[in-house]
Amino acid sequence: MLRIGGVPEHFNAPWHLMLDEKPGLFDWIDFPGGTGAMLTSLQNGEVDVVVALTEGLVKAKCEGAAIDIVDWYVTSPLLWGIHVATYSSFQKVGDLAHARAAISRPMSGSDLMTEVLRKREQWLSEPMKVTVGNLDGGIKALSEGNADYFLWERFTTQFAVDAGLFRRVGELPSPWPCFAIAIRSDMSAEKRSHFDAIWSDLLPFCRLMHSEPGMAQVLSDRYQISIPLVEEWLSITQWRGRSWHADSLREMVELLKPFGLIKT
Repeated sequence: MLRIGGVPEHFNAPWHLMLDEKPGLFDWIDFPGGTGAMLTSLQNGEVDVVVALTEGLVKAKCEGAAIDIVDWYVTSPLLWGIHVATYSSFQKVGDLAHARAAISRPMSGSDLMTEVLRKREQWLSEPMKVTVGNLDGGIKALSEGNADYFLWERFTTQFAVDAGLFRRVGELPSPWPCFAIAIRSDMSAEKRSHFDAIWSDLLPFCRLMHSEPGMAQVLSDRYQISIPLVEEWLSITQWRGRSWHADSLREMVELLKPFGLIKT
């Protein structure tokens, strides 16, 4: 059975809808810890395919990870929220120049986007980073004062803002398409053929995100996000808008270099 990993969030709705219609087609494994956790499992042979943040996959590939990036998944940027604890003394992004950043784990999206934020804000010193594992860990770290700010996907964290666990002081869109697909470099021909068939069959489910009446309600019920937020998110999200090609890795490396994410 092909094992596919991804975050347990709304971006992966097409995969979940596909399994609803075709149960047992593949094993889906949730990774609340995000891209860093997925990369570890992919390289350890615990999963065969991951749906992960582009910057993490490209950085890992450039640093010698035995993975192949095979296609784009979501070709629009990811909108990151910049969060502090509700009662934090930090009032704006500029106040965070010397603050402690919570990250899910090294090479995760929250780690790499913290570097993007530092570059955008022109902060000279690298932030101290506190590894928190996942969103729940980020909430705990900020609430207990063990870290000062935390970057996580803006719509996923809205519940924490509404509940008074976080205060959002800014937003940061990724400067590149946000999700790509990677496989193990040593994937067998049989598994690759199985994946290619699944990948082809997934496309109609991606199209449903924008074409199916009532999809906002379906996603709201499934992921516990309000309908207005789902509609806002759908309006800025594009699945499989273009294909990964021979120059895609090089283009991504050039995008990542100015942010210090690629050292080559």
